[in-house]
Amino acid sequence: MPSVNLDHDVYDYLLRNAIVLGEDASAILRRLLPGFGQHPHSASPALAKENGSVRPPDLAVADFVRSRAFSGQRNTTERFLALLGFLHECNEAEFEKVLALKGRKRSYFGTSEAEIRKSGRSTHPRQIPTSSYWVLTNAGNHHKREILRRVLQVLGYSDEAVLNVARSLN
Repeated sequence: MPSVNLDHDVYDYLLRNAIVLGEDASAILRRLLPGFGQHPHSASPALAKENGSVRPPDLAVADFVRSRAFSGQRNTTERFLALLGFLHECNEAEFEKVLALKGRKRSYFGTSEAEIRKSGRSTHPRQIPTSSYWVLTNAGNHHKREILRRVLQVLGYSDEAVLNVARSLN
């Protein structure tokens, strides 16, 4: 494999954009540069799905928070919902685990609008895109980040993914 000399600032940029510990420079550049896909020999057999290989969950969520589908949302609530919809699509079989996430008095998630409404006043329930689940949206941005942090942990995402997603919800 050829080697390339990099300036310190370019090397630092690559390190800041690593998603997982030990991610190599080629993988980072393939993810960041338009027109480059995943290297054909880099897919792990453990990440195969019935119709071919998919991106690792942490990389997929990192790609989503950098996408226009996410950044193009007009406000934090819309980004919150878009991210929950994406997480549902990626983790459909396990997503029901989020129903156990609750606040002191309120239910964060439910299977109906009424379920969220009965847990408190001014809950502003909204349906999570691509799903039959509902979520409380009358929470401050900090609280929405905390809810997302807990969702990602319940779904088994790494600490790095949790941190990156929390930072993206501004």
